[in-house]
Amino acid sequence: MEHRTNLARAFDCCSPNAPTDLLGRLIVLQPNSFARAALARFLAPLYESVHAHDCPQTAECVLAAQADGWTDLIVAECLPDAASGARIARSWRARYPRLRRVVLATGCDSLPEETASMDAVFRKPFNVQELGLFLSS
Repeated sequence: MEHRTNLARAFDCCSPNAPTDLLGRLIVLQPNSFARAALARFLAPLYESVHAHDCPQTAECVLAAQADGWTDLIVAECLPDAASGARIARSWRARYPRLRRVVLATGCDSLPEETASMDAVFRKPFNVQELGLFLSS
């Protein structure tokens, strides 16, 4: 059984201010089930819809099926099968240029070498209110 992470507990404690106009659609790619669910629940008031996935292939299938409908992407750095969240974020930014914002959430000690294709990098543990403010700005 997985233990609830500090990140998941932090999301449960607060919620972002809902904007008057919803921001579009968000895809979250996060392997930890508790953090994934908490992040989706926390950000749901900001978006028309939030789709949270633990598998890069599943998330990309959803993204590719309706590429014009997605506005934002949050990717965790450490993904299953040793996939690099930074590499996926760069690749998807190039393949889906209509993504408005691409955010990398990382718990690694060092940042990826190339972050120019990302709009923000949040280092875990990060302040969830700051993430909400960044996305709603």
